[in-house]
Amino acid sequence: MGANKNSIKIIGDQTDNYAQGYFVYDSKKSGSMTTSHLRFGPSPIRSTYLITRASFVACHNFSFLEKMNVLEAAMPGAVFLLNTPYSAAEVWDKLPKTTQEELLRKKIEFYVIDGYKVAREAGMGTRINTIMQTCFFAISGVLPRDEAIAQIKKAIYKTYGKRGEAVVAKNYAAVDAALAHLEKVELPAAASSGFDIVGVISSKAPKFVHDVLGEIAAGRGRPDSGERDPGRRRLSHGHGAVGEAQHSAVRPGVGSGFVHPVRQVCYGLPSCSDSRQSLQRRIGRQVPGNLQVGPSPSGAAWKRSVTRCRWLLKIAPVARFAWKHAR
Repeated sequence: MGANKNSIKIIGDQTDNYAQGYFVYDSKKSGSMTTSHLRFGPSPIRSTYLITRASFVACHNFSFLEKMNVLEAAMPGAVFLLNTPYSAAEVWDKLPKTTQEELLRKKIEFYVIDGYKVAREAGMGTRINTIMQTCFFAISGVLPRDEAIAQIKKAIYKTYGKRGEAVVAKNYAAVDAALAHLEKVELPAAASSGFDIVGVISSKAPKFVHDVLGEIAAGRGRPDSGERDPGRRRLSHGHGAVGEAQHSAVRPGVGSGFVHPVRQVCYGLPSCSDSRQSLQRRIGRQVPGNLQVGPSPSGAAWKRSVTRCRWLLKIAPVARFAWKHAR
């Protein structure tokens, strides 16, 4: 993620392009999947949604190909950069059938690099971020190659300089070696793989686990126009499994014209106009009599609620201390 942040800064500072970056990652970032959504172009960027049509897709972990369709958001004619231990001559037979079909159907330019091998030879262990960043600038042509490498090294010194000259020198060596290991894959005429994406949840799992939790775990939603449940809000997300509360009306201009909803795990969020009876039918159990489901509270009532919450937050540490020592 740090290298992608540097890429946005380089593009925004060294070119006439506007730039935008948004990063989606788990609450426990270490060891989990991170998805970087980067935009840049000659016009101001006012997009407030995740990218669903990408002209460049990079996958830094080869095992992701077996779990999800990483090329689902790729546009026709896009570029795909894959970090893989296999060479350009070997990698085609190692790809799932879905990935092969996406590459052929969309006529994607396919590049591979063994980033971990380059990192090991440079003494960087498994850190491949600057290696993949160098490949991105070399393939995309946003900046002339020599200028891009100079700017990457400048960003490396700014980011890692405080860790010592040895760390900076290793990153410099990795950048210089990256392009020598970058290969373009010539696509064959047809898909030939004997296996496909296996998914993250077994097909033998219960229907709810497979259809709902499985979709969440895979980082995607089930396409749905919202017509079957027009009054209910939904959690919608794109690549990277980040959500936003959105009404059933599809916002124009988002991706290919639909949102990817995932149902709330327990039940849909009721609108302010729902009656207590309709809410009871929706969640399938009795609603407490003191639960407010009518119109929104008045300004005075809202102010009293906020004041009460602030008071509770203030006394919480004192109450916790008293309870601890009372025991």
